[in-house]
Amino acid sequence: MSSPSAIVRPLVLALLVALGVGLAWAALVGWSAAVVEQFARSDRLRKYVHVRIDGTPLVRTYLSDNYRYGDWTESTLDGEPVEIQAGQPSLSGARLRLPEPAHPWLFHPGWNRRIFSFSDGGHPPVFWYFLYDGKLGGRGYWVGYDSRTKALVGYIGARGFQQEKPAPPDCFPVDGRTMSSYWGAIASAGYSHGAYLPDYYSGISLGAVPKGRMAGWLIYLASAGRLVEIDLQKRTSRVVFEHDGMTSVDILEEATATADIEALRRPPPPQYLAVLADDDVLLLDSEGELRYTFAVPPGLGDRSFGFYLLNDETALVTSSWRRGGVDTTRLFWIDGQGRVTRREEVTYRYNGFAEGLGVQAAFFGLLSPAPIAILPATTLGMAIDVMIHEHKPGYLPALVSVLGRTWPSLLAVHALAAVLAWLTWRRQRQFAAARSWTWVIFVFLFGAPGYVGYVCSRAWPARPPCDSCAEPAPRDRESCFACGSGFPEPAPKGSEVFA
Repeated sequence: MSSPSAIVRPLVLALLVALGVGLAWAALVGWSAAVVEQFARSDRLRKYVHVRIDGTPLVRTYLSDNYRYGDWTESTLDGEPVEIQAGQPSLSGARLRLPEPAHPWLFHPGWNRRIFSFSDGGHPPVFWYFLYDGKLGGRGYWVGYDSRTKALVGYIGARGFQQEKPAPPDCFPVDGRTMSSYWGAIASAGYSHGAYLPDYYSGISLGAVPKGRMAGWLIYLASAGRLVEIDLQKRTSRVVFEHDGMTSVDILEEATATADIEALRRPPPPQYLAVLADDDVLLLDSEGELRYTFAVPPGLGDRSFGFYLLNDETALVTSSWRRGGVDTTRLFWIDGQGRVTRREEVTYRYNGFAEGLGVQAAFFGLLSPAPIAILPATTLGMAIDVMIHEHKPGYLPALVSVLGRTWPSLLAVHALAAVLAWLTWRRQRQFAAARSWTWVIFVFLFGAPGYVGYVCSRAWPARPPCDSCAEPAPRDRESCFACGSGFPEPAPKGSEVFA
């Protein structure tokens, strides 16, 4: 019987060959896919629903990936073309998000969800940054720097402005699930630069704030059931509203009565604070007074949604998501009593490559046709991604969802691996080689690259028929493995040297 160390060297060699073949194959497949996608991009269409300043939802279509101003067409939800008026703005709505299940072991927010930068609009401006500790039940505070000298200006905590860094009890408590630069616990009528340095000129105030509008240096933070207004110019903080179910906040403006460009030269429409509290959207005016209450309609399809206040005291709610390469947008028109008065749904698929877990698994299976690669990618990587982005309550429901969409690719890769493992077993039997099960398991795990590595891991002897039993017998031994008969000595060639 061969020693255990006898299998180590060929296994290592087979593994190295398998990795080399796998990398070369992945590079070839990836390059081919990139070339095909590049050609397919020429007629790819990008579409999304945007809301005109008068509250009318339109479908905007871009050709390829070009998002330059004016390089698009617009149509109604029914597909009727709409003439584009130069300079016509979109309606500014609120981006809100229902709270999602918390998974503490997966909660590791990046810096884009931990730093939020703003300008106080001064001359020169002071750049203020909200720093959040990254915990699920976390805390944060404001720190300001002079835009010219880069000197520290001070801090703003729950007790107001101070020169020292606030202690944890003096910080603002926040829900980590709602910390995002796109939707969540922080809102401002100004421009948030997220984790990046604010632009020097973007925050400079150019005049008085119109009545009913909100200054860009006023920041609103949802903090433990309280809506806190932070005035970056006065460097103060105050509570303007309280609700235990508050989760996210944003600022919106009311739709105009017309989309005519001339009419838009009038004073801008009023702005409101949109507060998501439990299952209601509460609209507060610039003084913090509650003006409207709307119930969130059921069947949104996604936890994040857009909210638009129309000019007849009704609202438009939009929710968009992508599944399997198909973009879907649901639109709900609701009144003040929470009744859905109208509902529409717009779906469209890109002209380019289809997307979705099924296609991703098929591409990954082609990229790396080995169970040891595709199985963790689907059962761990994709399942965790689905649990986070599709808001599954746990790992098991997410895994079931992933397997329901990726089983054809998993079956194909494992079937190929099983066939190659059988060929390996057959080859081992034909050559009467040792450690058959070791090689069968190796090939099954590493699939096609593993089989190439197995075949290339050793020099295979010739198998002429045995003179006694006529079975093909490998000549790397002194006797036939089938019948045990010894092989005849090779005929002398006359060049032998005898001692």
